[in-house]
Amino acid sequence: MEDDSNKRNFSRKEIQVEVTVKDVAGIDGERKELTDFYFVTNNISAGGIYLSTEMPLIKGDIIELEFALPGDENVLTLQGKVMWINQDETAYLFMPKGVGIKFVNLTQEVKKHLGSYLNK
Repeated sequence: MEDDSNKRNFSRKEIQVEVTVKDVAGIDGERKELTDFYFVTNNISAGGIYLSTEMPLIKGDIIELEFALPGDENVLTLQGKVMWINQDETAYLFMPKGVGIKFVNLTQEVKKHLGSYLNK
């Protein structure tokens, strides 16, 4: 059986921006005690983002993210779901430790904004 977990539906753009994680809902529905955490992205697509972090997130956690795309003053606030975790820098093409986040519940406005940036 073929493993679909590594297939991507969207092309990615390599960027580094600061991302603030404002809230985390655990997979059990409980809120995790959290002050704002700041991460750096490695890449972004219309479907998700990779965050360099050693923060102990769990696959399935729902997080609230805030960030501005390079050259853009608009701060995007959106939700994402932790889809995979890279705890070993050699496991995924020498990417730094971090998490793969799938965007969820995107508004049409945010989808349009991301798409416009990514298609530049």
